[in-house]
Amino acid sequence: MYSLTLVTSLNSYFDKRLFVLLSFAFAACTVIGTLSHELGHFLIALFFGEKPKIHFASSSIDTPYEISQTKEILIILGGVMMTLFIGFTGFAQVMNRYFRRIRLEKLELNDWLKVLLTMFLLREPFNFVLHFWAKETHSDEQQLATLFSLPQNCVSLCLSLVSIWIIYFVIFKFVPRVQRLSLLLGAFVGSTLGYLIWFHFIGPLVLP
Repeated sequence: MYSLTLVTSLNSYFDKRLFVLLSFAFAACTVIGTLSHELGHFLIALFFGEKPKIHFASSSIDTPYEISQTKEILIILGGVMMTLFIGFTGFAQVMNRYFRRIRLEKLELNDWLKVLLTMFLLREPFNFVLHFWAKETHSDEQQLATLFSLPQNCVSLCLSLVSIWIIYFVIFKFVPRVQRLSLLLGAFVGSTLGYLIWFHFIGPLVLP
């Protein structure tokens, strides 16, 4: 009887179709988020008359001379600000609906788009954790901290804390309870698959 009750309870909080759709969505957003971030670097470098190139997980500048520190800071900021702009835009739309006191038993497509845009902020805590797992990583946030003579993880930690609070709010205050489990599992599975497929298989072939 207890097992049956548990299964029934889980079924009421887990939507298989939503889980599959969100898994695909998060896999796609992992790729889109990476490329849009690099596009931010690309556009600022292009603005300064450089010859930038986008790779599957980074961007580079083909130049015979060393660029100035100010230009370097702005180019690095281009990628970070692009990601933050997308994430904060999504969150602003979430808050707009939230403060209008519009409550739904289940989110609709346009609501999930707002959530997915906000989840671009996952890059911040992901990179922060990745640094401690793979010591050789040097994220944009760490480079900015170094250029501004700040502790190496200062910028990354601050952005991670803000991003975690925003993501927590969206999941536990905006997404209805009956859809949270599907979202959490879909985010984990989709982001993991998107990362593995793009960074280890498709990305190096398409944008080496």
